[in-house]
Amino acid sequence: MELPTLNLSETPIHHEDSPLGLSTKFLDGLADIMAPTNCRNGDHYLVLSIGSRSGLIERLLADTLKERTPPGNEPRITVEGVQVETELASAPNKYLPESALSKIPSASDVTPRLQDPDVSALMFVYPHHPDIVSQHIKGIVEAGLNIGTVVWLGPTDDWANYEPCFAGYYGWRRVLEVYPGEKVGLDKSETLAVWQK
Repeated sequence: MELPTLNLSETPIHHEDSPLGLSTKFLDGLADIMAPTNCRNGDHYLVLSIGSRSGLIERLLADTLKERTPPGNEPRITVEGVQVETELASAPNKYLPESALSKIPSASDVTPRLQDPDVSALMFVYPHHPDIVSQHIKGIVEAGLNIGTVVWLGPTDDWANYEPCFAGYYGWRRVLEVYPGEKVGLDKSETLAVWQK
């Protein structure tokens, strides 16, 4: 499960195992978003990537977060993938260890891992259907879970189909932060959306 040599720079590059354009600017910015605030020594913070495919983006994010964590008794931040079983044939996991991976039957199902008290953030990378996003957000809100960040990454042309998934939930910022790809180190045809408490 070795990572490929990517030679990342400020300009996004495409790799066969990533639907997103990848750059150092994007990974650093994503790590800033995902790093929990009010960290305490010894705490565990878990980022779940719902609908993960090869695991490349998740592994790069985990490595970036790890590089930023100083040695000692600091918070532990991990990234896990959640795969949709109906999508496994077209996008098998290549980069995440089995211990950092779980499965859900379909895009309309919610991962049981959502209930884990260590989960601090969710990430959706090029999700195949709005149901997977809306069901997980509904699960967070209805159960009053302590998850403070949700990130959506995908084609700008798809954003109009996903934006309604975030609407109408009290206690969260009403206005999403939506960034065009070129501003955050992605391809110009991509968008990053951040929804936070």
